[in-house]
Amino acid sequence: MNKHSSQTIAGLSFTAVLSITNVFANEVLFQKYCSACHSNGGNIMDPEKTLSQEHLTKNGIDNIGSISALVSTGKTPMPAFGKHLSDEEIAEVAKYVLNQACANWSASELEPIEPILEQCGTAGNFDIDGNGEVDALTDGLLMMRYLFGIRGNALIENAVANNCNRCTVLEIEGFIQLESSPTGNFDIDGNGEIDALTDGLSMMRYLFGIRGNALIEDAVANNCNRCTVLEIETYLQGYIQ
Repeated sequence: MNKHSSQTIAGLSFTAVLSITNVFANEVLFQKYCSACHSNGGNIMDPEKTLSQEHLTKNGIDNIGSISALVSTGKTPMPAFGKHLSDEEIAEVAKYVLNQACANWSASELEPIEPILEQCGTAGNFDIDGNGEVDALTDGLLMMRYLFGIRGNALIENAVANNCNRCTVLEIEGFIQLESSPTGNFDIDGNGEIDALTDGLSMMRYLFGIRGNALIEDAVANNCNRCTVLEIETYLQGYIQ
């Protein structure tokens, strides 16, 4: 048993207190940097781009990575906050937004974030250009290029759908960077690292319709946490709809 598990503060477990403290910290960040334009999930500049779950999904920013990228780089008239907040703080703000959107902006500060996100199906996805589809020759190619170190215009050239919601180098790089971080979802084999010849390759194979042992052959790290065909296929299916 964890040494803190039996400790309580005001009737709450030590772990619960830490979780609640983290949620309050997220709300403080949101109130300081976002509430002027997005009070209670609204948008004083554009009523079609509120922080409701409907509008987040419609506008292709319905996961931690895409919201984090938008907060970091900004998009006129929204300023960029990447110079004011760390990547970790930005990711926490994104979690707070998704949590509240799922609960129609009425969630109690004491409710844990992750279970609510799972209920809403907003844990993230591999739709890098945000056009509502995950495609090998756009999203898959973008991921592979990024993991091989390609940046700038060469990253997105002929690899972004015409109906993209994330279309620019900044938007694409920001999204992939966040989804490749510890809070993102691109670590397909779960070994704590994002690699082109494991995670990238298994994603590309899946998008091209390859299943079974051929999907994971020589594409899973030795220190994987998701190692079997079933585990990899199930994980990818959850993010590629």
